[in-house]
Amino acid sequence: MLQHWHPLCPARRVRRKPLEIQLAGQSLVVFRTKSGDVGVLDNVCPHRRMKLSCGHVTEDAVVCPYHGWAFDCEGNGTSPGTPRLHCTTTAFEVVEKHGFVWARLKNSLTEFPVLDEPGFTVVRPVEQRIQAPLELVLDNFTEVEHAATVHRFIGYSLGGMHRVTSIVAASADRVSGDNRGPQKPVPAIVRWMFGIPKGAEFHWEWITRFSPVHTRYDEFWTSQDSDQPLGVRGRIYAFFVPIDTTSTRLVIFAAFRLPWAGWFNQICLTFREIARQMVRFEIRQDMRMIEQLADTRTEMEGMKLSRFDRTLGLHRERISRVYRNAAQTDSEASVFRVEASVRLNHREQVRHEDP
Repeated sequence: MLQHWHPLCPARRVRRKPLEIQLAGQSLVVFRTKSGDVGVLDNVCPHRRMKLSCGHVTEDAVVCPYHGWAFDCEGNGTSPGTPRLHCTTTAFEVVEKHGFVWARLKNSLTEFPVLDEPGFTVVRPVEQRIQAPLELVLDNFTEVEHAATVHRFIGYSLGGMHRVTSIVAASADRVSGDNRGPQKPVPAIVRWMFGIPKGAEFHWEWITRFSPVHTRYDEFWTSQDSDQPLGVRGRIYAFFVPIDTTSTRLVIFAAFRLPWAGWFNQICLTFREIARQMVRFEIRQDMRMIEQLADTRTEMEGMKLSRFDRTLGLHRERISRVYRNAAQTDSEASVFRVEASVRLNHREQVRHEDP
């Protein structure tokens, strides 16, 4: 998993004091040198296994607090007591982009995810730690059925869920969803601020990629008889970063396009902060719901799935094959059987709903 680019922490947090970051069960140390370079290393001194994050930074290296061994951004170490001793530790490739420090194992061939969105105004990123495995967090953020009961502002009403169309498509390295249905009632001030017309159809389109695991969302409204976007349009990227096998860090990069002149889109700071806080609010509703799950196993056997759950098996197979680069196991083979069952159930439901 470490061969993929992951957002580790906001760049503004990386100063002279080293930080400890957990990624996929591994402890990393992130530090900034006097010259401004950022280093990411394995957070274990190869001498006596002290955490380097407990040390300090001097000039161009992080210094172990136990015996003073120092390691630069490339992982090259020196020992004050034995100057001729050669030692190294694992160093990661690092970039600072979109306000975050990103890292991957050196000599990896993976591509950096595309986040540039011309014409959209970016808001400050949002982070949320969720006490649930990667698969379950991704499950939540790629199905629309829960939006009726969990979300306050964006989504569909419970009474209108039967009118929501949900189309899922998949290729070898991605899964996409196209959802459309009547927008749930929201306060008039929200309708006005986002330019949501009465009786609007809410569109929630997304694509999940797996190097690393992240989803791009397009959110917009149309009238019932047109596909022309109306009001504010949202473009959101969610990165699902595993901390360990039981918890996930969600990193959100959101951008919005207002339906007015481009210069107004850029200077409307008040709207940008309100929109960011609304994103944070809705994510916390998701977090509270996910953390109340009675069973946090990622296996799908025994679940009674509906037409909105087709992505569960598709995602698990690609997480295993693309992200974790694991061979198919008996457990994963069962995912395909569940996928087939969901597709069959969906066809049966469509047959009964459409005269």
